[in-house]
Amino acid sequence: MKKIFFWIIVLFFFAPPISAATLKGGYPVCVSEESYKQFLKSYLAGNISDCEYLLREKCFFFDRGLKATVLEKSLFSASAKIRIFLEGQYAEMWTHYKNIEEK
Repeated sequence: MKKIFFWIIVLFFFAPPISAATLKGGYPVCVSEESYKQFLKSYLAGNISDCEYLLREKCFFFDRGLKATVLEKSLFSASAKIRIFLEGQYAEMWTHYKNIEEK
């Protein structure tokens, strides 16, 4: 019983909060964490053709004010997993944590 209570407390205090937010715009939003990391590596390396490919296939720029739900945020990798509602469907995507304006 003590172990169960301990794990409930641990999960309660260390589980990442889910919060409502909007996107600031100006940062790529990608369909997976891997494609987000690929975009950042290509951008920092100055590989414009690879960035253009990823923007056609796996990453997008959305306008400021798009509503999102923050699912995970990592300051170490500067990334955030978000859920957006777009064109009648939900999508879980990855972006830079500075792209998020939490309410």
